[in-house]
Amino acid sequence: MRRPPFAARPPDNVFAEPAAGGWAAWYAAVALGGQGHYAAALTTLTPLGQGRDPVLAAAAWTALASHRRQLGAHTAAAGHDGEALRRLAQAGLYPLTQDTIAPPAPEPLRSVVVDVLLGLAADAIGRGRLTAAARLHGEAVSTLGSDPDWRPRVRIGWVAAEIALAKGDPHQALPASKHACDLAHTSSSVRHQTKSGLVLGVTQHVLGLPTGVDFLRSVIKNGGQHGLLPLVWPSALLLSEAEPDRVGYHRNGAREALTTVLGRTDASGRRLAARSAWLPSWLLRSSEPGDAASRMNFLTD
Repeated sequence: MRRPPFAARPPDNVFAEPAAGGWAAWYAAVALGGQGHYAAALTTLTPLGQGRDPVLAAAAWTALASHRRQLGAHTAAAGHDGEALRRLAQAGLYPLTQDTIAPPAPEPLRSVVVDVLLGLAADAIGRGRLTAAARLHGEAVSTLGSDPDWRPRVRIGWVAAEIALAKGDPHQALPASKHACDLAHTSSSVRHQTKSGLVLGVTQHVLGLPTGVDFLRSVIKNGGQHGLLPLVWPSALLLSEAEPDRVGYHRNGAREALTTVLGRTDASGRRLAARSAWLPSWLLRSSEPGDAASRMNFLTD
């Protein structure tokens, strides 16, 4: 059941999985979101978020928040992550104590709590609240403790690098992004490997290291091969700056990927994207130059 979102491209029948309900539906929605099928993911996540299982409901809300962040809607995402935290707290599952994590606590409880805290941290980054982001990130690290699960540890590395980059300290971001990339490659998750390559590539690009371009090219190759279009357009946008002799080629690639993603997005998501100061809407309108801030939107997904 975990294979589709945490491996390579979802199988063709992933669109049928939501009908199964429960965690199978959640995994399917995560897989769909990874390919930018946000409308299909929303249809699946909405009933899960309204369900009676507080852990599954929280997982659904924080997944939806991630999809909204990928569209540059950090304020809307914060509302969804807040609802996830509310569901956990209402059920006495947050903050975590020895009693809440002992049997018969749901198996994914700790991972879901970490996801929510990291989501809130990413929301804060997108709104320029870096002190709050660092505090939430620290709480996520403390909550995870010594749990060896690779997935939350990779995500912790992403957010650590994002906070450092947002503070203008790429040197601090480098070890966090490299650790996340190395750890992701111990798993079978192509999406986590590709996203980790994106974060590391951006960090190296900001530092002026030529290997950053290699990572970004790899993201575009893997993202295109496995349908991970939300990771393709920002990589192409950055490459348009790194390789000015191919600016037209890279901008066209970014425009095509982003247009496809928006075509797979629900109407509410498209409206949020259109209003976002983070989304490089110039890609869809004309060849006018974009602003520097738009290049950082993908980091907080």
